[in-house]
This record gives sequence, C-alpha cells and structure tokens, in this order.
Amino acid sequence: MSEHKDTIDLVWILACACLVFVMQAGFLCLESGLTRAKNSINVAVKNFTDLGVSIMLFWCIGFGIMFGSCAPGTTSGAGLFPTFAGVDSWSVCFFLFQAMFCGTATSIISGAVAERMRFSAYIVVAIVMSGFIYVLFGRWVWGDVNGGAGSGWLRALGFVDLAGSSVVHSVGGWVALAAILVIGPRHGRFPENGVPQRIQGHNLPLAIIGALLLWLCWFGFNSGSVFVLDHRVPVILVNTLLAGVAGMIAAMVLCRRIHGRVRVELVINGALAGLVAITANCHAVTAVAAVIIGGIGAGVMFLTLQLLERLRIDDAIGAVPVHVAAGIWGTIAVALFGAPDILGTGLPWVSQLLVQLFGVLICFLWAFGGAYVVLLVINRRFPLRVTAEAEAVGLNVTEHAASTDLLDFLSAIDQQANTGDLNVRVPVEPFTEVGHIARHYNTLMDALQETLINTDAIVKNLHDGIVTFGADGRITSMNPAATTLFCYQSGEIEGKSVTILFGDARTNSTASNALTALTDFEDTGKTFDNLHGKRSDGRTFPMKLTITRCKLRQSHFYTALVHDITHQKTAEDNLNNALRDSENLRQLAEAANTTKSQFLANMSHELRTPLNGIIGFTELLLADELSGEQREAVNVIESCSGNLLSLVNNILDLTTIESERMEVDMVPFDLTDLVYECTACLFETLGEKDLDILVDMDDIPLAVIGDPVRLRQVLSNLLDNAVKFTDAGEIITEVRTTRDTASEITLSFSIRDTGIGMDDVQQKLAFDSFTQVDGSTTRKVGGTGLGLAISRRLVECLRGELTVRSQPSQGSCFAFQLTFTRAESIITGAEPTAARNPFAGESCLIVDSHSNSSRVTASIVQRCGMQPIIATNGNDGLNACRGNPDITLVLVDVRKSDPNGQAFREQQNILSVVGGSIATIMLVADPSSRPGGADDYLLKPIRCEKLLSRLVTLSVKREAQPSFSSLGLEHTLPVPRHGLPLAAGSARPQPLTNISESRQI
Repeated sequence: MSEHKDTIDLVWILACACLVFVMQAGFLCLESGLTRAKNSINVAVKNFTDLGVSIMLFWCIGFGIMFGSCAPGTTSGAGLFPTFAGVDSWSVCFFLFQAMFCGTATSIISGAVAERMRFSAYIVVAIVMSGFIYVLFGRWVWGDVNGGAGSGWLRALGFVDLAGSSVVHSVGGWVALAAILVIGPRHGRFPENGVPQRIQGHNLPLAIIGALLLWLCWFGFNSGSVFVLDHRVPVILVNTLLAGVAGMIAAMVLCRRIHGRVRVELVINGALAGLVAITANCHAVTAVAAVIIGGIGAGVMFLTLQLLERLRIDDAIGAVPVHVAAGIWGTIAVALFGAPDILGTGLPWVSQLLVQLFGVLICFLWAFGGAYVVLLVINRRFPLRVTAEAEAVGLNVTEHAASTDLLDFLSAIDQQANTGDLNVRVPVEPFTEVGHIARHYNTLMDALQETLINTDAIVKNLHDGIVTFGADGRITSMNPAATTLFCYQSGEIEGKSVTILFGDARTNSTASNALTALTDFEDTGKTFDNLHGKRSDGRTFPMKLTITRCKLRQSHFYTALVHDITHQKTAEDNLNNALRDSENLRQLAEAANTTKSQFLANMSHELRTPLNGIIGFTELLLADELSGEQREAVNVIESCSGNLLSLVNNILDLTTIESERMEVDMVPFDLTDLVYECTACLFETLGEKDLDILVDMDDIPLAVIGDPVRLRQVLSNLLDNAVKFTDAGEIITEVRTTRDTASEITLSFSIRDTGIGMDDVQQKLAFDSFTQVDGSTTRKVGGTGLGLAISRRLVECLRGELTVRSQPSQGSCFAFQLTFTRAESIITGAEPTAARNPFAGESCLIVDSHSNSSRVTASIVQRCGMQPIIATNGNDGLNACRGNPDITLVLVDVRKSDPNGQAFREQQNILSVVGGSIATIMLVADPSSRPGGADDYLLKPIRCEKLLSRLVTLSVKREAQPSFSSLGLEHTLPVPRHGLPLAAGSARPQPLTNISESRQI
C-alpha cells in the first residue's frame, strides 16, 4: 500500500474497525439471550474474555504469522510482537482492523459450546483458534494483502473471499463444530429413544438487540474490507442490507411452513445467515443477486440445523448452521454471481467455481480437522466439559460463584423435596422473573395439596379395591372397597404378605414365587385377567388385577387395582355357550348348502341327457307327416321339453355361480348384432300379444371385447321376462354410451316394458332364487323364478350391477352398466351407412301411431342418411306426401291391435294411393299376418343393415316412378294437420321417455 494514504481512508478504516469491535457486544447479547439464565453470566464472560485473549495473541504472534511482518520498516524483524515504531499510520490501522476480525472469529465458538464447557477450557480453545488455526488459514487467503510477505497461495490460485465468509465465519464455525463433537450435547437435549428437546433461551428481546448490533457492525465488517472509501462502499452497504433482509424474510417463511409458527431464534439466525453469505461477494454482485444469496443462505442454514438435530449434535445457538453452512454458500456464490471484471482473477466461471470449492475443502480440512485432533488430545488430559452436577446447577455458580435469585429458588425446592413437607412454600422475590416463577410454584403446591385431598376422597369411595404394598410384598394400605371385597377389617391386614390376597395356582405355590410372579414386569405395569382372590373366610372370586410399580425417591412400591369380575365371567360363559351353538348351526347350514348344490348339479346333468333325446326325437317326428292331432301332441311335447330343459339349464347356471366356478370368456364380438338377435328371438313367443319390440341404440363400435354368451343370456332373460308380464304396449331395449375413451367404452343397457309392474316389496324379492313376485301371474305365463336371479349374478360376474325400477300397472325397467374393451372391427369391407343408401339425402315418411316407436324408426332412418318425417296416421301421411314432393320412401307400421279398424284402413289407403309412385315398406311383427299393398316388408325391430338391403332392392323402381303431382290428388287430400317433420340436420331424435321419471342406471 502507498505510504501516503488519504486521511479520509484512514478515518474510514478506523471507524470500520470500531464497528467490528462493537460486534463483540452483539455476540454477547445474542448468545446470552439464547441460553438459559443459569448460564447467561458464563456466556457473557466468555465473550468478553475471548476478545482480550485473541487480540493479545494476534499482536504477539498472529499478525506476524498471518502477514509475514507488521509493515515495511517495522523494528520487529520476524513480525512478532510488533512495536509499530517508525511505521506509517496506515499499517497501524490495518493491524487494528485485522485484530478485530480475529476476535470476531473466536467469539463464534462461545455460543456453540455454551452451557457445558469449562471456562478455563474455553480459554484454551480461544488460544488454539486465534493463535494457530485462524492466522494460518488467513495467511493462505489474505497473506499478501497490504503488501505483506505472506504467501497467499489460495489467493494466487484465484480464491476470492473479500470479508471472510470462509476466513472468519467458516473457520470459526468449523472449530465450534469440532469442540461440540468433543464435549457432546447438553443433558436432556437428546433423550434416548425420544425426539430432540428444544431448550429455550431466557431473554429473546436481548438476543434480538444483539442481532441488530451485529447487523449494524456488519456494515463496517464488509465495507472496511476494501480499505478505501470509494464508489464500492455504497454498493457493499446496500448488498449487505438486502442480503440480511432476504435471509430474515426467508427464515420467517420457512418457519411458518415447517413449524407452523415464527420462532424468534430461527428468524434471527436467518438474518445472520444472509449476512454471512454476502460477506465474501458483497463487492462483486448486484442487488438482485444479493437478495438471492441472502435468501438461499437462510435456506441452507435451515437444512443444516435439521441435519445436526438428526445427527444429535447439540449447537446451543445455531452457530454452525449460520457460520459454516452460510459461509460455504457465500464462498461458492462468488463464482456463481460475481462479476468477473470486479473479481479480477481472469478465470472463467467454471474454473472460478472449482477454485472456490477447493478453498472450502482446504478450510474444512484445516479448521475442523486440525481443531478436532488438538481438542481431542487436550480433552484426554484436561477435560473440557463441566460435571453433570455443575451443568444442572448452572455455570454461573459453579464457574463464577455468581448466586442468583434462581439459585435461591432451586435451593428452597431442594429443601422442600428433602423434608417432604408440602406445607413449605418457596420465597418470592418481587419484580423478577424468578419471583414470578416462585409465585406460580407456590400456587402449584396449593393446587397439589387440594388434588391430594380430592384423590384421597376418591380412593376411599372407589368401588374397586386398591391395595398398596412394598418391594418386600408387605401390604401398606387398603382402601375401604378392598377391605370389604376381601372381608377384612380396616388395619387388620397391613404388614402381611400380599400373597394371602392374590395367591393363585398361576403364580406357583410358595409365597416368594407368587410375589415374584406378581411383580415381575417393566415399569409399564402388568394385568392379570383370570386370577382368583382369597377372602378372609377362604372363599375365592374371579377378579381382574392390575399392578403398577410406583417410584418413590430411591425406592419403589406397588399399587394393585382389584376389580371383581364375577358377573362378567358369568356373562362370558353364557356367551361362549351361545357362540358354540351358533358355530354348530353354521356348520350344519354349510353342509346342507353343499349337499343341495351337489344334488342340484347331479340331478340337472341326469335330467339333461334324456331331455336332449326327447327334444331330438320330437324334431324328427315333426319332420314326418303327422295327423293334426298327432302334430299337436308332438308340439306339446316339444314345448314342455324346451321348458324343462330351460329349467335344468338355469339350475346348472345357478349352481355354477354359487360354487364360484363361473368363468368369463373375453372375446371380440359385434355388440349391435347381439342386441338385435336377442330382440328378434322374441317374435316366436309373442303369440297374440299387441307388443312393439323396439331397439334404441347410440352409435357404438361394431367390435368390442367381452363375453357375448353371458351378455346374450342376460338380455334374453330380461326380454323374456318383459314379454311374459306385458300384454300390450311396447318393450324397448335401450343402449346408451356413458363413458368413451380410446381403449374402452362403458354402455348402459335398459329393458323397459309397459307391463303389470311391481310394488316396492316385489322389487326387493325380484332377484331372489326360486321366488315369484306374483304367483297368480306366474302360473299363467310360466317361469321358475331363476331368470332374474341368474341375470343379476351374471351381471355381477361381468363387473356390473343389475337394478330394477318399477311401479304397479306402469311397467318395469331393468338396467345395468358394463365396460368393454374396444377391438379392431370384425366386419370388413362395410361402407358407411349413408354411402350405401340409394335414397341418401332424400325424405322418408314414417306412419306410426306410437311416438316411441316412430322416434326409434326416425333415428335409424337418420343414420341411413335420410331426412325422417313422422305422421301419426294414414290421412296425415297422405297430407304429408301432398305437401312434400321430396318424399321418396314411406315406412308404414302395421299393428295387429286393430286389423279391421279405422287405423288399418287409413294405412291401407296410403299404401294403395302412393303405391307404384313412391317406394313403400311395411313394418310388421309377424310376417304371416302382414297385409298386401306394399313393395316390401321388414320384421320389427328394424336395423340399419336390414333397411339398407331393402332400399337397394327397391332402388330400381325409382326409374319408372311418376311424380306425386301426376296422381291428380292435389285437390282430393286435406291440408296436413298432424305431420311431425324433424328439424333438418338434427343428429338423432330426442331420447325416448322412460316409463318412470328417472333413468335406472
């Protein structure tokens, strides 16, 4: 440095040195406030004396070791014991500033080892730190600062640490960690097999004052490290301020998130961690970087604190997380955030980062490793830790003989404990915290006496017996309930062995063995559930005995709680007898059920074989020529055989399901074909019933993977059930999509009829096996009562649930949901429906008096690519044809309910009028009874594929069709009144109305 320093720079460095000196006051307040009152004086004295020891050693040898010589021209040739005679003022200021740094580094150790290290041992640690460890590492980093002769080899590599994140803080923290590892944790901090206990400081406001003093002095600590008052100082001051604030805010956020509340000591340490982190890089980073560095500094402090607790390392005030963890982060942040032109090392950031990490490693190896070895050796010859008794009393008294009101309070409590006199009260020192505690202690003793009185009253009036006895087994007391229970007089049995009350065959025969059995347990206690107590007259009674060991000073005694369980044992015996009877009945029921299943299975198989023969020969007979009477008899045989075979099959299915041997065969199949096949099979069983069989399906994939056999069986059973109990109206099979993904589709199936319906009681019985909800109706239509039961079991096997919703005289709706896996199409070469329709894009008239039936037909017509128009009768259909010349196809629904009535004549009328000019198709349920007059017919329920095949056949007629106007009917037909054309472009008709108010799925 130049010998002619500016006076302002000298004043500035002296002011900064004074601020660093005041940091000792900050450490003193902080550490004293964060420790317990019984050790506060000891902590304060350590902070006060380590300053003197460290500065004296730094003057004697430290300054010379660290910088090689005190300054050019010194009279001390080796730089030891510098006299500063004849040297420039700047060198003296430099010594003063560096001496304060040495004292700061040493004070870090005091808080970490607080409350358990001897005062003399701490002085030894301060000597090792300030005279040996600190000055050598400082020489490696700062040795060539101020033109000194020190090597500064880390600095020569490019290592940057402006104000000492590593040189001061990490070195002090590493030595502190070595010390606390050697001396161990405070008593009670880490209980064995327990969670770490938090030891609260006695004066948190004092600790906050200490933190503020440190924050203020940190401005001189960082800005003084540039040794001049230039343009860098304001930047350093602002960065120091922002990093501390960021650390404090980050600590508050982390406290709230981790602990649920803001802990004062952690907020203080968060701000200090931010200040430590910015110390190495405050001259070379931006304000934004300073905020980031400070916030992360608080975060690494939190992580390190949790790590120390997990490793059961006791740092009294958190000095290691603050100074080591944040110091390491601040040193690394030099490479991450520092401006290269300001750092002046000429290294790229990756090389700079490696150099910083290398410096951190050297600091750890030297400061921690060297200190740990030295302190471990010293501790073997000269114990560093105080005794357990001294730690319990407090270091204020044991180390400095400084009595306090707290010590007086503890002495009074000890005296009271020794005498056992609960009437004694401790003295109260007014206007002090300890006096406040003493007042509450006396209040607690008053409450304790009151509680003992109440407890004594409870014990005397308790219905259970209480017997106390000593370690030798002799009875010391019995409450009134115990004397009554064992039939003794008060005071009659005291002093006798407890085995005369609790002796039992389970506790061996001799009294000593019995006592050992009663008292052989841990402190948690022991319970005997089946002992027998002995009364004075020799009678015994069952009891529940709970024995607890109670400690009294150095001895212990036992308390036995006796509960007479005579009534309980009687009730248990009765219950056990009932359970045994119940188990026997259950086993008999299971055996009967197994026998029933085996019988049904055997009989069903035995019946099926001859039935197959009967049915086969019946079919052969029907193929021959028979007389009318013979054919009628054979038909009866065939019908009865089919019914019996159906019953046998149902019994076999039920037996298989109940034995849990039902297997689901997952194969690809056409779901649409399956639904229509099940519906088409009904027409053979309709007889003379006036029923419409409708299918209302969403557009669903042609190919799915499932069990078509089981699904066909369920649908067939439900449809057959609907036909049995419905004489007129309609049966609608509805399939809706409820969930559709790329790989799966969930469909809702419902079978709705307009039959006799069921009340609430019948609905509950509908799915029971061999149960008929209506005996009279069943006798008329037939049935075994197994169809619905098997259907529900099959749906459950397919991972669905079959439900029913019904109202009397309004029909029933059976519904379930199943999920299928999509499969690649099993129908190949099929063109789109509309593309294969020669009538696509044209209008189709639907003549149907039933709204549900007409809407389903309209939906199919739309899927075929045509525009449906609905008419409710023949006259309205003619009017619609007159008003819409675009109609090229007429679908007429012919019903058997009125073959000779008005509706039938109107249908015949429209067929005769438009026939030959417009393609006409009849929709019939029975092909044998269809009337003439139409081009073709379709069996209901109709399907797109069936309709398309008819339309292709009829398309040739379009070549010769005359226009409707040429028929000369414009003036003979009335104006349309009831035509119901659908809106153009609609995707499908509205959903059919359910027989009940809500859907059943």
